Amino acid sequence: MSQSIFPKIVVIVALLGLAGCLYPLGMTENEWLALSPQQQLDARYKQAEIDRERAQRRAEETRRKEAEERRLAKVRQRRVDRLYARNRHGDILRCTIEGGMFDFKPGWRQLAPVSFSVARGEQGHVMFRQLNGGKEKQVWVEYSDDGNALTICHDKNHYECAAIGGSQRDFSRGLHIYPSNFKGVMHSNQIDCGF
Repeated sequence: MSQSIFPKIVVIVALLGLAGCLYPLGMTENEWLALSPQQQLDARYKQAEIDRERAQRRAEETRRKEAEERRLAKVRQRRVDRLYARNRHGDILRCTIEGGMFDFKPGWRQLAPVSFSVARGEQGHVMFRQLNGGKEKQVWVEYSDDGNALTICHDKNHYECAAIGGSQRDFSRGLHIYPSNFKGVMHSNQIDCGF
């Protein structure tokens, strides 16, 4: 019998605890109960107005952030477009990844050869495919502004990444990594990157 009463008591205590959160304008239960019905109605309207204003401010802030992100993305893209158009030595890194394994989430599979070019400061997706068909995955690729690092990640939030670093001189000569071993991303691949 006591076991069946305990859950009910927990629910009642939880509801009583929430009751303090149910009054508008941060009022306590005693403050709320001291108000006339008209004052309670006015307080609810005032709380609704405050809640609407907060929601509008949050929405406006979100719009501002998104607009700024779009503006920065356009600036970055114009810069990248200029680098491709100019095609100066060191601005565009060309990479080929062959053989080995890639974690397609879920499951390690043989990676089909993939080649891509990426300009300094560029960020974007490259499609990785399983050898002999099967799985595909868009991976996030970034080439640093300073031209010293290429990062290959499972997503743009930098979840499980392979970072390939090298100096301008290394990339000029052609950076060759075999076998690769990037925990959680890929291993046993031959990676060639250069200008």
